[in-house]
Amino acid sequence: AAIAAEPGLATLIPALGAALLDLRNRRLLREVLDRTAILHRFARGLIDGYEAAKDAAGLLDFDDLIGRAADLLEHADMAAWVMWKLDQGLDHILVDEAQDTSPRQWEVIAALVGALFQDDGRRDRPRTLFVVGDEKQSIYSFQGADPARFAQMRDMFDRHLAAIGQPLARGALTHSFRSAPPILALVDAVFAGRRGAAVQAGTPVSHTAFFDRRPGRVELWPYLPKGPAPDAPPWDDPRDQPLAEDPALVLARAIAGEIADWLARGRAIPGPDGPRAVRPGDILILVQKRDKIARAVLSALKRRGVPVAGSDRMDLTQELAVQDLLAILRFLAVPEDDLSLACALRSPIFGLDEDALFALAHGRGKRLLWQVLRESGPPGVAAVLTDLRDMADYLRPYEMLDRILIRHGGRRALLARLGAEAEEAIDELLDQAIAYEGRAVPTIAGFLDWIDAADIAVKREMDRGRDLVRVMTIHGAKGLEAPVVILPDTGPRRPPQDGPVIPLDGVGIWSGPAASDPAVVASAKHARGVALTEERDRLLYVALTRAESLLIVCGGGAEKGYDTSWHRAVELAMITLGATADTAPGGLPGPRLVLDTGLGTDPVAGPPPATSAAGALPAWMHAPPGAGPVRTPPVNPSALGGPHALPGDMGDDEATAKARGVALHLLLERLPEVPEPARRALGARLLAQAGADPVLLDEALGVLALPAAAGFFAPDSLCEVPFAAAGIEGRLDRLVVTQAEIRALDLKSNRRIPDGPEAVPEGILRQMGAYQRALETIYPGRTVSVSLLWTAGPCLMVLPRDLVLGAFARATPTS
Repeated sequence: AAIAAEPGLATLIPALGAALLDLRNRRLLREVLDRTAILHRFARGLIDGYEAAKDAAGLLDFDDLIGRAADLLEHADMAAWVMWKLDQGLDHILVDEAQDTSPRQWEVIAALVGALFQDDGRRDRPRTLFVVGDEKQSIYSFQGADPARFAQMRDMFDRHLAAIGQPLARGALTHSFRSAPPILALVDAVFAGRRGAAVQAGTPVSHTAFFDRRPGRVELWPYLPKGPAPDAPPWDDPRDQPLAEDPALVLARAIAGEIADWLARGRAIPGPDGPRAVRPGDILILVQKRDKIARAVLSALKRRGVPVAGSDRMDLTQELAVQDLLAILRFLAVPEDDLSLACALRSPIFGLDEDALFALAHGRGKRLLWQVLRESGPPGVAAVLTDLRDMADYLRPYEMLDRILIRHGGRRALLARLGAEAEEAIDELLDQAIAYEGRAVPTIAGFLDWIDAADIAVKREMDRGRDLVRVMTIHGAKGLEAPVVILPDTGPRRPPQDGPVIPLDGVGIWSGPAASDPAVVASAKHARGVALTEERDRLLYVALTRAESLLIVCGGGAEKGYDTSWHRAVELAMITLGATADTAPGGLPGPRLVLDTGLGTDPVAGPPPATSAAGALPAWMHAPPGAGPVRTPPVNPSALGGPHALPGDMGDDEATAKARGVALHLLLERLPEVPEPARRALGARLLAQAGADPVLLDEALGVLALPAAAGFFAPDSLCEVPFAAAGIEGRLDRLVVTQAEIRALDLKSNRRIPDGPEAVPEGILRQMGAYQRALETIYPGRTVSVSLLWTAGPCLMVLPRDLVLGAFARATPTS
């Protein structure tokens, strides 16, 4: 059993921890609970918390889980019992990313640590506590992280250890294995002044580069202030767009142009084997929020043809490709929805421009847009929508989306217009359609209601697996790194604002206007503001330390508050470090400041690396597929030619013989499953239900009483076993599988029994040869034998391998 938290709480006992990490797998959690007796009551409490806290999607709220764990451990009886059980196997506690651990998570750890270091003299192995954390990187206060609690817990652990005579070892990790010396020098200079006390409780920030000879470079581009307020646009202009001179757009164009130039020239960056040309995947662009600057950079990079991964967080219903697909579904659900149809027609799937849509919609009177489209619209568009409408009542939402995307070329059209990043949004919409169909009766209208209410946000995986420029928030980049980091969002930001409720000693206090706040509320608001400001400083620290070799800091926006901005802090640090002035890139006004230790801006030796055009596909993707291989149909063992009965076999007509065989097979399949005294009664009922001759029951019971065949009807034998191997497909009546031997049995209801294996009809030998060949393929290295059981005897006949394989070689498959 274990308690697991994310981030910050260590996995203490592996078994239950593995289950808790997969929060949606309740079955796995229950299996662990059933198999683990150590913390049965404690785990049962967690199960109760799971049941109470899961939301409509069936997921567990992790804060509720940790809170329940802490409450259980705070209960005296429960805590003592848990600690007594844990003491039997708990030797080490490891807490990673401790700066992001919330107070409630610390309560769980503290309760466990209190038992870990009780010096009762019964343990011959030392018990350890290992905590790793960096207060300078605590940026998740919205998840409950509190860097001050880190220091409090350190002091508490110090007291625990001192009580048992074991000093607490405090280590400062000052070496950086990531960044080049000039980047670390900038970080130290930035936080040596106004931000030092806010980052690490007054301790100076100091770093040592492990790779002290790695070439590095820091650039500070000139700040772009806003110009005078533009004139109001015409009242009838529907567009709400910033001017081309907006600092965010100017800066985005400069960044995109610089990156495109690097890729075209093959600008050199350090590699493990020497300088190499920069690739799109080497570049990480970090912003504070996904607002105008992030959108502008993404748009500018796409215009310059730079491969870019898109935003790190995707609001599903805000993606253009998803909106286009949902507009089609809305029209299919309600054909009178003219707005949705108009949106669908303007999408890349149908491709109507504004003029074509206006010609259809204007002057139509009270007629529906769909009626006008069928009468005078493009025939191809009307045909596609007619096909979709005809199928709307019969296809599930996933099938309808698949029909739009594949049959009618929607995916190809959307990707051609919106770029490869739209594919992820399309695939996520398909995943949501599948998820919806598993929860409700699948209708298009129901799916639309479900997707509108879900507010689905998808976090993209932004590792360097794909060779694309990454644009993401600093919070999302925690733990990542890149050879090149660009910070374009460094202008002044409004101070963090508290809501109307202020936390004060665990109680929410309603806050009114600042002038009327009581002293205690004003003090709490001030402390909260200081804490949020300090966290924003730590956010800058995280952003600067993501860079390995090249760091570029730039920004633009309002001039008011510039002295408190990140750009100004970096500027003062660059001046302190003696940065040199250089021409700014992209025609930006003013110089850029540079700190360089051998990196420079030159390309690698030789021609720049060749890059394929964005979105280009190889020629074979457009060529029609050739003829595929001719596939031979599988062999049916019962249709290999040859007779299946002896000459003169006294028997019934074909229909009667087949009914006799079916009844005997049924009896010999079901009767072995029940105790012997109950077999006659069950057999009589089965034959009565099938309308078969009651005499067959004695024949079946005689087969089951045959000692030589007992192993084929034992509890560990297999019945009616389908197989496919070596181009053969069939079904075995009975099969016995052991580590050394494979034995197959086929039941035969012929009335005349051959005198020996050589007298068995050719068709039956060929059938058994097919079984022999298939089983030897499925179970290589084991002895395989095939047998016939003649029910009329009864008589068990083991067939020689050479005999049946020889017959199989003579086989001529028939239909």
